[in-house]
Amino acid sequence: MSEEQSSKISVESMRKNILTLLLKRMDIVVTDTYPEMTKEIVCTDHSECLYSMQLAILKEAECKLPESDILPSLINDTLKMALDDLVSLGLSKKGEGKAKMVAGDHTTLLHTGAYQITPKGLDVALKLQEHDDNERRFGQQKAISETLKTNSTRSLYTAWGALIISCTLVVFGAIRIHQLDQKISSHTTMEKRINTTDIELGKLRGKNDLLVKELEALKNKPVNTVIVKVDDTHQTKKKER
Repeated sequence: MSEEQSSKISVESMRKNILTLLLKRMDIVVTDTYPEMTKEIVCTDHSECLYSMQLAILKEAECKLPESDILPSLINDTLKMALDDLVSLGLSKKGEGKAKMVAGDHTTLLHTGAYQITPKGLDVALKLQEHDDNERRFGQQKAISETLKTNSTRSLYTAWGALIISCTLVVFGAIRIHQLDQKISSHTTMEKRINTTDIELGKLRGKNDLLVKELEALKNKPVNTVIVKVDDTHQTKKKER
């Protein structure tokens, strides 16, 4: 089980995060003796057992851990390997600490390894932190740029859609205006025809009145009678003047 779990924990991936954690902590403690008993080991000036402290460090270092319970010795040894690598690089130094192991009624005093950051490690850790911050800001700016690009594309499509709709409305408006112009022109022509008809009708009515007056005058005019003798036969002929 230990070998299977060990294969799932990468020491190389922990170094940078462990170095960054040394900026936040006074030290990181491991034990050289009884690594399998870290659940019973309590360091001086700490209330938690060494196992809980080391497990919290691995989780804070974003180390990928097996899903099942991890052997205490595996956590201690993996953390010790990462810290020893930092010591070999001059980024950390190893000091001594004190702890006690309580097993039933028996208490054993132990010496532990307490790792602290060096000035060189401090400089490297700050640069790494600055690099991570820059990457984080770059990622945020990239996400913002992608969002703005997406919004700009949507705005462009919206603008094109609005332009097409506006052009369509303009075309329909022009057609409607043309139809209204034709109706107005037709109405004007019809009014002219009605006015012309009214004038002609007035003229006809005037002529009709004249004819009526002439007819009335003829009715009231007297008729002369002339007697003409032809072959001893009298015939009467009425002439109208």
